[in-house]
Amino acid sequence: MWQKVNCRGDGETFPTSKTIVCTILIILFTSMTECFSQVTFPANKPQTSTIPESETTNSSSPSAEAPSKAPMESADPSSPSNRAFRFISASISLLFVVVAFGLRIHDVTAYDYFCVETNMTIQPVWWAIVLFNIIPFTCACTAWLRTLVDCLLVRYNKSIPYKLWPNCLPIAICFLPLLFVIGLLHPCIFAVMGVKNPTKVKEEEYIELAEEESLMRNVEGQRDDDEETLSGLESLAQAKKSEEMV
Repeated sequence: MWQKVNCRGDGETFPTSKTIVCTILIILFTSMTECFSQVTFPANKPQTSTIPESETTNSSSPSAEAPSKAPMESADPSSPSNRAFRFISASISLLFVVVAFGLRIHDVTAYDYFCVETNMTIQPVWWAIVLFNIIPFTCACTAWLRTLVDCLLVRYNKSIPYKLWPNCLPIAICFLPLLFVIGLLHPCIFAVMGVKNPTKVKEEEYIELAEEESLMRNVEGQRDDDEETLSGLESLAQAKKSEEMV
């Protein structure tokens, strides 16, 4: 199906209002989907129960004076409630992305455009479609898929770390070769400079600190064992003295 469009003298078309609106909606709701995939559901605020003054003055127990608090849910990002909230929010946002993306691709594939001024066939600008429509759509889909996988991992008490599945995963994958090269050159540069790698220094400090903590725990455990043996010997000596007195 042919459709007329307005264009300039060089044959380049002006984007239609439908194209602009669909592109804005795709980018907007893709950003919302990415945000929802990382958001943390707020914890419930503690509720204090009001106790009449007559009861507080008459009761002498300390439990009556302290206000009772309702159980407060933890704001742990890996809790099942947070995962369900992220999945539902990302699903609603992804629905708008799918509708806007479908309308945008339908306009590109269902019509053949020709310029009114030059009477020439106009080809779609695919680099702009890939950059502003297809890449945001794939980012929204991967963000939604992350929330789904995170919900399924509740059965196994596991979660997806941010380093393994970051935001805008398709864009991050494009930079993997660059990050690999940087990772290879990083230790080589410190070796040429004759300086220790800061990451290795931190790891060594962490290992030394862990060893010191384990040593202190062992020493404290031996002290507790010595105190128990001494208390046992003292109890035996007292028992012998009582038997001799009898």
